[in-house]
Amino acid sequence: MTAALVTFTASFCGIVALLALRAWEERRGARVALDARRRADELALALKQALMALGEWLAHAPPRALALLRELFALLVRAFAHLAQAASGQAHRLADLVSYKRSFTPAEPRSEFLMQVGERPTIATEPPKEKRVRRARKSAEQNGETL
Repeated sequence: MTAALVTFTASFCGIVALLALRAWEERRGARVALDARRRADELALALKQALMALGEWLAHAPPRALALLRELFALLVRAFAHLAQAASGQAHRLADLVSYKRSFTPAEPRSEFLMQVGERPTIATEPPKEKRVRRARKSAEQNGETL
């Protein structure tokens, strides 16, 4: 959601900036970066022609070629997802490496109450089998059964 919001905001600001530039140019009667604009227009036209040619080719391509392209695209997507997952794991390893929490040791509580509570075993510290046995006994007691 954050990435979409950032992308939308950046796009919106870019459009507003282009419109403001156009209004400024019309008021001043001057043009900014004419050479860069011409090159960008030429590239846009070349891209449009390439896409139109690709559309023509795809319209006349045999079904097997389209199926092969679809499979190739799916393979590329899976490979990219695998790389993204691997990069994510490496990012977590890097974060753990530079994090101070890796060597974090909690200080002893100063409160007498907290010391007493810390010494008392909790449900979370019980082994899993004991939890299941305790739950089974409680369930049996509620149903009037005996174990």
